[in-house]
Amino acid sequence: MGVVYAAYDAKLDRRLAIKVLSDKYPGEHERGTSRLEREAQALARLSHPNVVQVYEVGPVEGGIYIAMELVHGRTLREWLSDAPRDWRAVLAVFMQVGAGLQAAHASGVVHRDIKPDNIVVGEDGRVRVLDFSLAAPIDRQAELDALGDMRVSSLLLTQDGGFVGTPAYMSPEQFLGTPTDARSDQFSYCVTLWEALYGERPFPGATVEQIRAALLRGRPAAPAHDRAPAAIRRAVERGLQIDPGARHPDFTALLAALARDPYRTHKWVAGLSALLLAVAAGTALVQPAPIDCRAAAASLGEVYSPVRRDALLASFARSPLPYARASAPALLAELDAYAARWARTAEQACVATHIRHEASSELLDRRGVCLRDRLRELAALLAVLADPAAVERALPAVRELPPPDRCMQPRPAEARPAGPEAAAMQARLAEVSAQLAAGDDARALALAQSAMSEGTGLSDPVLKDEALYWRGRAALAGLQLDLAAGDLHPAFHGAIRRGDDELGFRAAIALAEVASRRAQFAAAEEWLDHAEDALQRGQLGEVPLAQLELRRGEALADAGRPAEALLALERALTTLQRALGPDAFELARVHLLRGIALRDLGRVDEAMQAFTRDEEILRAAFGESHPSVVVPLNNRGAALLDLGRADEALALFQRGLAIRLRAYGRDHPRTAFSLSQIGEALADLRRHGEAEAALREALAIRLRILGPDHPDVAETLTGLGNLAVEQHHHDEARRLLVEALRIRRAAYGEDHDIVASAHRNLADAAREAGDLDTAERELARAEAIWNAHLPAGHPKFATLQLDRGRLAEAREQLAVAAAHYTRALELTEQRLGAEDPKLAAILRALGHVQLLRGERAAAVAALGRAATLPPAPHPPAPARIASAHFDMARALWPESPIRARGEAAVAAEALKNSPADAELLRTIDAWRASH
Repeated sequence: MGVVYAAYDAKLDRRLAIKVLSDKYPGEHERGTSRLEREAQALARLSHPNVVQVYEVGPVEGGIYIAMELVHGRTLREWLSDAPRDWRAVLAVFMQVGAGLQAAHASGVVHRDIKPDNIVVGEDGRVRVLDFSLAAPIDRQAELDALGDMRVSSLLLTQDGGFVGTPAYMSPEQFLGTPTDARSDQFSYCVTLWEALYGERPFPGATVEQIRAALLRGRPAAPAHDRAPAAIRRAVERGLQIDPGARHPDFTALLAALARDPYRTHKWVAGLSALLLAVAAGTALVQPAPIDCRAAAASLGEVYSPVRRDALLASFARSPLPYARASAPALLAELDAYAARWARTAEQACVATHIRHEASSELLDRRGVCLRDRLRELAALLAVLADPAAVERALPAVRELPPPDRCMQPRPAEARPAGPEAAAMQARLAEVSAQLAAGDDARALALAQSAMSEGTGLSDPVLKDEALYWRGRAALAGLQLDLAAGDLHPAFHGAIRRGDDELGFRAAIALAEVASRRAQFAAAEEWLDHAEDALQRGQLGEVPLAQLELRRGEALADAGRPAEALLALERALTTLQRALGPDAFELARVHLLRGIALRDLGRVDEAMQAFTRDEEILRAAFGESHPSVVVPLNNRGAALLDLGRADEALALFQRGLAIRLRAYGRDHPRTAFSLSQIGEALADLRRHGEAEAALREALAIRLRILGPDHPDVAETLTGLGNLAVEQHHHDEARRLLVEALRIRRAAYGEDHDIVASAHRNLADAAREAGDLDTAERELARAEAIWNAHLPAGHPKFATLQLDRGRLAEAREQLAVAAAHYTRALELTEQRLGAEDPKLAAILRALGHVQLLRGERAAAVAALGRAATLPPAPHPPAPARIASAHFDMARALWPESPIRARGEAAVAAEALKNSPADAELLRTIDAWRASH
């Protein structure tokens, strides 16, 4: 019916399968294609661990393609033939198959072709159902003509109301050409299960006619070896009834019948496995003595078994990623520790109620619901980690799992009644959380959208708030800020009304991030205050307190308040060290943010120490070749650029690029980011040709992978535009910077901080090109945005005053220029102190204007002070150094002729290896000759 290709999705960094279906079928092709597209689209909205995920469907070259999950495993037929399987192992597989079909039916999708070859047992132990009628229909008369002598191995697929499926597994209604529904899938499922249990089909035959005759007799043939319990056989026989109305009402009923183990003793054990089943069913559970609370952790083995652990280890060992094998021991150690904590908490909950009698049965029920949720979240994450491509975020994802010991003080929300709809929604939300933790933001948002659109379980206000929260979190991760805010606001208010301080805290933290990304810094602080209120009311513990301080530090840094940010980050560091120890993985990000704040304060040596500590923690957790190590490397490089050590920075950036090339290859956005940083370092080294080559390669990658409208493309265009300004390529600079502005406007809106920076870049380019009116207009737009959003004292206001001074100077408005430079000096001194190197550039600009105005004494004072300051982080270009010394020479003449001639000589020396500044050198030489 077509061809299946293994493929790679570069944008989402994942492998997948693409099935291309042929259009070479006779009959009602157009109608069939429409049905196929509708059904595949329905499947694309369905996300279930036991259904092969369909990502998208569409036309291609006259046919249809379906992009879907790529699964490594064996068909059920191969799995059965590999080794003898007892009935319990077979039933465990088919319970997963049934769960997948149950979810598909709930989404309105009927399979129509259940058979061993359409069931895959993955290497990760998870079972998936595939091929939900994803083939074009064939002509009904052609089917009828073919049935007479067709062998049972042949595959038949038909239009709606016609034959669908493989004859050996087809339901009677499929043979008769009557309408099919979910009960038809039940029949085929039971045929397949019967064959797996007993080694033969219930309605044997070598041809279609023989199978039809066996079917019409109405009873399955007695198996030669009855290895399964009679109760299981009776449940399967009911699913094999000729009359669809006589079968089980649905898969829920069928699976419940199959789940009854007649060999299990009827003595209930006071374990969490029994407790969780009781809570899930909404029934009371009476426990007879004696009680063994060590059995409370039995449910854990269903989610994280030695077999599952070994499969995960083998999956990472097979990964082509260079750091996967090195990461596996740390990951498994974290999973083992989490499982041990869960088991210990489950036993403690049992002991507290049944042994010590210090907790009520109602509290035990709530603890059981909470622990069941933790298991569901663990199961969802394990399903994501089964793909070795998730290795990069695997360890942080496990560390982000909610701690099971919190279940000893369960949230009020965990008193909610359980039921099948609630359980289904909770499973969907756990999968959203797992995808977010693993870094697949797009997948997480698609799952959250699907869960919300179906609405199952959303009548419960608790579940509705949680669903809104997770969709808002996924939207925030994807920078869809309006959608994020629209979901997180009602999630927060709903949680607070119900007294659910934990969800309220998480929603407030997320809303603070939304506000910061919108440059609404006052609103961000308000949301952090709300989060702190919820934290204190709910007594949520030290780790959430550290998360609050961490987010506060980020918000203050975004608002241009690095000193206050550093205080918050120091509090986060102290709290996390106390709660988790000095080398905990979670400390890495705190050190990273501390380094950024220290760098913004000009304390570059301390920043370097913080970045180095960040790198040490990450190396200890992941090894030398993990791409997360590149982040502190890059920040150390940026700090070295601040110190004027561009050659050392370049070496670090190149080391980071090598790691990313091994991890991601050339065509990856993170590789492009490393190339951009290399371009920045090369530009500082005045190696303009190499810098442009690196930036253009980064641009090509980002355009190819991210598309022309992605904000990262604007970042590279800005780098190229600023490089063009430095090289005096004014038309090219304007073209690049205008395009960067367009992209940022489309991505962030008209009044975002980053859009203001784009206007400022354009103003700078226009001034250098002599287009002063455009420069004035662009600078005014930047100023309006910053005035509306930035707090007083933000460093960008000092930069704005400096830019206005340069523009006034270009217009020969010298008094206005001097006033702007003076104000820039005041603002910078207030923020950084009187000895900061950043003052030197402002003092040199002020001294130059004062010289032009004939205020030579004032010029000498300003230029002299600039010369006494510590060296600037970025050494000025030779022309700026020469201009400052030449200004001092002219200001000193004629009162101090010897000093004046000395300053002029220094100016000339600065330009001796700078052919681009030959005209300035001639001017200086002419002055020296006449003085």
